[in-house]
Amino acid sequence: MKKLSIYLPLILLLIMQSCDDDYESPSADLEINIEYYYGNGGSFFNGSFHTIEYEEAGGKEVDTLRIDKIKYYVSNFELVGNDLSGKEINYKAPEDANYFLLEYTNPGVESTFLLKNLPEGDYHTMTFYVGVDSLKSTAGIDERTGVLDVIENAEMYWTWNSGYIFFKLEGTSPQAPEVNGKNPITYHIGGFGGYETQTNNNLRKITLNFGQNSEIRSTSSIDSDVFLDLDVKKIFNSAHILRPAEYNTITMPTEASTKVADNIQEAFRYNHVHNYE
Repeated sequence: MKKLSIYLPLILLLIMQSCDDDYESPSADLEINIEYYYGNGGSFFNGSFHTIEYEEAGGKEVDTLRIDKIKYYVSNFELVGNDLSGKEINYKAPEDANYFLLEYTNPGVESTFLLKNLPEGDYHTMTFYVGVDSLKSTAGIDERTGVLDVIENAEMYWTWNSGYIFFKLEGTSPQAPEVNGKNPITYHIGGFGGYETQTNNNLRKITLNFGQNSEIRSTSSIDSDVFLDLDVKKIFNSAHILRPAEYNTITMPTEASTKVADNIQEAFRYNHVHNYE
């Protein structure tokens, strides 16, 4: 009995350490919704009959757009905030759930996906990329599954350049040059810097700040939904003015594609968050 009393504190310490090693802090999934708008007026993007007005030296000019397809990758999500004790935390989405292929479908219908296992805390900043990073783009085929499967999603991959199309937009405009009786707008934006041949790097990082009054709260008893906007108009008129008469077909990683990528970076914005208890 005396020998047991000598070792009892050590036994209790080992048990406590084992419990600490097995303990996982509570976490929750975060739902992200991307809604599609056209301009700052709050109108949902509907694909057809959208206009862009330009102030030119000779007066005002108007371009008309019809967009039939918007499809794109977002990836490498990170959130910065503070845990419930006030300590700063940095969340990175797990690699197996960090690449998403999204597509516009109908007016008022958002693209929705989940970030998994956020530690408890309040988050005030989100960053992500539009596109697929160079490390994953050059990984073995067996490491590129799901939305990155180059066979299943062949329309989002350039076999000639061994790279993903980060953002695809297709439509028509009366102001675009005529091709085979149509006036197409075709933007296929990709290029991570090149694998064997150097190309433009059109991977773009998006940084969104929520502010103290609209932080994401993640706890085991609270579900959070974040709503982001994609303003399609800004793809044509933000960092650069891209008029269909001049910028109608861009399907290679060129200087023109870099201008589109810059505009895509301007097109995303934070809208609001819902924290449900």
